[in-house]
Amino acid sequence: MKAFKTLAAVAATLLASAAQADITIGISLPLTGPASGLGIPMANYIKLWPTEIAGEKLKVIVLDDATDPTKECSCTPLQIQRYLARISGPLLDRIDIHIDVPPLKHRELTGEPSGEPSAAIRERVRRARHIQQERFRRSKAYCNAHMSTRQIRKHCQVEGEAKNLLEMAMDRLGLSARAYDRILKVARTIADIEGAEHIQSEHIAEAIQYRSLDRGARR
Repeated sequence: MKAFKTLAAVAATLLASAAQADITIGISLPLTGPASGLGIPMANYIKLWPTEIAGEKLKVIVLDDATDPTKECSCTPLQIQRYLARISGPLLDRIDIHIDVPPLKHRELTGEPSGEPSAAIRERVRRARHIQQERFRRSKAYCNAHMSTRQIRKHCQVEGEAKNLLEMAMDRLGLSARAYDRILKVARTIADIEGAEHIQSEHIAEAIQYRSLDRGARR
């Protein structure tokens, strides 16, 4: 009970302070190192956070812990950006998915597999490919990756929350027109795998995560 009262007092103090000053939040994420595949997508999501809360400005400071939660990376954000900039933006734009894959730990290599069996995944992929074959049976394309600009506009329409999320990502992450089309294609494929007729906001959100190395994501 004492701990609860202390926590309540701290929360009340923070809320009272927030009413009089800007809100600053510090977050430590693995932007480099083996776990950067988890940290970079999260950092991209943080860029989509609102800039104001209850009329007060929100400032978020993200620090790189280099996959080691006990210390921060010694490289500055500018140094990291210059290193990643060795890969040209136009080249990244032509890649549908780019993510970091951290190395497996020993216990993960020797333990019993706990993930979804390959047969179940294969069946979902088979159904998704069948959907795409039916979709493009009267065109030269045979899968979502080969959609033309006109086909993207026809088969990848987004509305409501999904449209707002995509627009926000374009503005805040500085994504290019090519990256925009890639996101729509990947989101359409994710929706096909789930058997969804329309692209939803969660499909767009997942597709955005797979653009972790885009030029705009490094700004």
